[in-house]
Amino acid sequence: MKILKSILRLIVSVLVFVSLFYLSFLVAPYLLTSEKYVGEQGVSKFFPVAQKVNNSYSVIQWEEYKNREDVYLVDEEELVTRLINNERIELEKSKDGLINLTYYADNYTFWSGYYIVNGKVEPVYFRFVGAFIVIPVFGVVLIIYLFGRLFYARYVARKRMQSM
Repeated sequence: MKILKSILRLIVSVLVFVSLFYLSFLVAPYLLTSEKYVGEQGVSKFFPVAQKVNNSYSVIQWEEYKNREDVYLVDEEELVTRLINNERIELEKSKDGLINLTYYADNYTFWSGYYIVNGKVEPVYFRFVGAFIVIPVFGVVLIIYLFGRLFYARYVARKRMQSM
């Protein structure tokens, strides 16, 4: 019976760890960094835009894009390509013309959505994830979990004492 309880406790611990990991790496960055735009007001300087220069693709961030006139924007239906420095972009254009760009750079992933109207970018949404977000969130969630276990153990011990 003790072995069964130990195995069950181990399985629950692994499930809790996987849940916390999932929450930290997938859900939290989406909630913490997600931005929606109406117009060009308040667009993040990291907002990526796909461009084509001399038959090669690259990504330009909003801060640089808004100060340049000579940007040839990528307006393809679908594109998956590697860039220099082991970076990668995935671009997909929806039926209504929304361009969904996923930009993988080092340990960061950026997602942006925009329309190209009259040769200009109209930002719609932006989100990103990186270690600087994930690690602190995972630490906070882990601390909350440990405090929860501590308080639950005290609660169970108190209940046992009351039932005696």
